[in-house]
Amino acid sequence: MADHTCAARGECIACAAAELQADYCRESGFKQAAECSWNPGVPKERQDAHALPQFVACTRIADMERRAFFRNHFVFVALGLVAFGLYVWRRRRIYAGAAV
Repeated sequence: MADHTCAARGECIACAAAELQADYCRESGFKQAAECSWNPGVPKERQDAHALPQFVACTRIADMERRAFFRNHFVFVALGLVAFGLYVWRRRRIYAGAAV
Protein backbone atom coordinates (compact mmCIF):
# COMPACT_ATOMS: atom_id res chain seq x y z
CA MET A 1 0.00 0.00 0.00
CA ALA A 2 1.30 3.43 -0.91
CA ASP A 3 2.04 5.92 1.83
CA HIS A 4 0.92 8.94 -0.15
CA THR A 5 -1.17 9.97 -3.12
CA CYS A 6 -0.03 12.58 -5.64
CA ALA A 7 -1.89 14.60 -8.26
CA ALA A 8 0.19 16.08 -11.08
CA ARG A 9 -0.14 19.84 -11.64
CA GLY A 10 1.32 22.08 -14.31
CA GLU A 11 3.42 21.38 -17.38
CA CYS A 12 6.11 18.79 -17.95
CA ILE A 13 9.59 20.27 -17.67
CA ALA A 14 13.00 18.78 -18.33
CA CYS A 15 14.95 17.54 -15.34
CA ALA A 16 18.23 19.23 -14.48
CA ALA A 17 21.40 17.17 -14.85
CA ALA A 18 21.64 16.79 -11.05
CA GLU A 19 18.09 15.37 -10.89
CA LEU A 20 18.42 12.64 -13.53
CA GLN A 21 18.95 9.96 -10.86
CA ALA A 22 15.81 10.93 -8.93
CA ASP A 23 12.88 8.50 -9.11
CA TYR A 24 10.69 10.93 -11.02
CA CYS A 25 13.36 11.67 -13.67
CA ARG A 26 14.73 8.19 -14.39
CA GLU A 27 12.01 7.04 -16.78
CA SER A 28 11.63 9.97 -19.16
CA GLY A 29 13.97 12.78 -18.09
CA PHE A 30 10.95 15.04 -17.50
CA LYS A 31 9.17 16.00 -14.30
CA GLN A 32 5.84 17.54 -13.38
CA ALA A 33 4.96 19.48 -10.24
CA ALA A 34 2.66 17.55 -7.91
CA GLU A 35 0.42 18.05 -4.92
CA CYS A 36 0.78 15.09 -2.56
CA SER A 37 -0.99 14.10 0.64
CA TRP A 38 -0.51 11.31 3.13
CA ASN A 39 -2.94 8.40 2.92
CA PRO A 40 -5.02 7.56 6.01
CA GLY A 41 -3.35 5.15 8.38
CA VAL A 42 0.24 6.24 7.75
CA PRO A 43 1.95 6.51 11.14
CA LYS A 44 2.89 9.98 12.36
CA GLU A 45 6.52 8.85 12.78
CA ARG A 46 6.71 7.96 9.07
CA GLN A 47 5.16 11.30 8.08
CA ASP A 48 7.68 13.17 10.23
CA ALA A 49 10.66 11.17 8.93
CA HIS A 50 9.83 11.47 5.21
CA ALA A 51 8.91 14.50 3.14
CA LEU A 52 6.21 14.33 0.49
CA PRO A 53 7.54 14.50 -3.09
CA GLN A 54 7.25 17.82 -4.90
CA PHE A 55 7.46 16.26 -8.37
CA VAL A 56 6.22 13.14 -10.19
CA ALA A 57 7.32 11.51 -13.43
CA CYS A 58 5.81 13.17 -16.47
CA THR A 59 3.32 10.88 -18.19
CA ARG A 60 2.48 13.17 -21.14
CA ILE A 61 5.71 12.76 -23.11
CA ALA A 62 3.85 11.56 -26.24
CA ASP A 63 1.72 14.73 -26.22
CA MET A 64 4.81 16.90 -25.84
CA GLU A 65 6.56 15.14 -28.72
CA ARG A 66 3.48 15.47 -30.94
CA ARG A 67 3.24 19.20 -30.24
CA ALA A 68 6.96 19.66 -30.91
CA PHE A 69 6.62 17.72 -34.19
CA PHE A 70 3.81 19.95 -35.48
CA ARG A 71 5.45 23.14 -34.19
CA ASN A 72 8.70 22.27 -35.99
CA HIS A 73 6.87 21.44 -39.22
CA PHE A 74 4.94 24.71 -39.03
CA VAL A 75 8.21 26.63 -38.61
CA PHE A 76 9.79 24.81 -41.58
CA VAL A 77 6.77 25.50 -43.81
CA ALA A 78 6.76 29.17 -42.77
CA LEU A 79 10.50 29.48 -43.49
CA GLY A 80 9.97 27.79 -46.86
CA LEU A 81 7.22 30.24 -47.76
CA VAL A 82 9.38 33.21 -46.74
CA ALA A 83 12.31 31.85 -48.78
CA PHE A 84 10.07 31.26 -51.80
CA GLY A 85 8.62 34.79 -51.46
CA LEU A 86 12.13 36.27 -51.40
CA TYR A 87 13.07 34.19 -54.45
CA VAL A 88 10.07 35.46 -56.43
CA TRP A 89 10.70 39.05 -55.32
CA ARG A 90 14.39 38.92 -56.32
CA ARG A 91 13.58 37.28 -59.64
CA ARG A 92 11.09 40.03 -60.49
CA ARG A 93 13.60 42.74 -59.53
CA ILE A 94 16.37 41.17 -61.61
CA TYR A 95 14.17 40.75 -64.70
CA ALA A 96 12.64 44.21 -64.23
CA GLY A 97 16.17 45.71 -64.13
CA ALA A 98 17.26 43.72 -67.21
CA ALA A 99 14.29 45.00 -69.25
CA VAL A 100 15.32 48.64 -68.79
